Amino acid sequence: MRTLSLLLVAFSLVALLGGGTALAKGKEELPKPHGDDLVKERLKRFEKDYASDDMDERIKILKWISMHRHKKVVALLKKIYLKEKNLELVATAGAGLALQTSHPKQATKIALQGLEKYAKLAGKTPETEAQRLQEDLEASVLVAGLTSYKALGQKIDWKKMKGFLDHNNDDVAIAMIKLCEARLEYKAIPVIYEWFHHYPDGLSWEGGSVKVDTGAAGDKDAKAAKAKWKAKYGGRAKKARPNAFKAMVECVHVLTGEKITKRVQLKEWMDANKKFLKKHGV
Repeated sequence: MRTLSLLLVAFSLVALLGGGTALAKGKEELPKPHGDDLVKERLKRFEKDYASDDMDERIKILKWISMHRHKKVVALLKKIYLKEKNLELVATAGAGLALQTSHPKQATKIALQGLEKYAKLAGKTPETEAQRLQEDLEASVLVAGLTSYKALGQKIDWKKMKGFLDHNNDDVAIAMIKLCEARLEYKAIPVIYEWFHHYPDGLSWEGGSVKVDTGAAGDKDAKAAKAKWKAKYGGRAKKARPNAFKAMVECVHVLTGEKITKRVQLKEWMDANKKFLKKHGV
């Protein structure tokens, strides 16, 4: 199996240099699409090179065509992102959507369709090196969609996307956290607060423990705690997530305007800003 480095997904970050974030305000003039004749000519070259048996060449030409802003390129990326079986190509097409800033609504819709379709990818904690490589590949598909969604500046579809904030894969969770930060999505705060329960002292990890006092002797408390953990987190392994936690802290800082690193601090802020949070749908 070929290995796809998550660096591939960094390709989507190019969009942040192309004016995508300016769309967030919704009033700026959209970048103009490339001309029909130019795109027609470039698509012919794409079709020829994309037929190669060399995967590196296919990825290279897909990145190249994605740089052309045009409705036909949007349609092409949609076809590959939603129907291609090879996840390397899927991730590359998903990342390419970030560059379609002349058609942000259409490209965002496609990104969301892909996120819904691939939502269950990278959902298990790998136990072997082969499983880890596969998880990285699967996660790159979701990170590409979330990063493109962020670059295109559209409002978060919270109902459909909130699950990514608590995704089992750190890279996916971080991408969603950064999206919430960029869109000032205050609905993320209660979810982040739940994770802060595992970091009561900042970056000091509790091990994902859930405290339960049944008043019973022996190991009944331990069993009850385990049952509560499974009820809340399913089969998720109890692991520290320092990188995701750092992203959460940065997100909370942007949303609250305060340097908050502990659950007690966040709870105090939430209690003091109930009306504000309610106004934002929390």
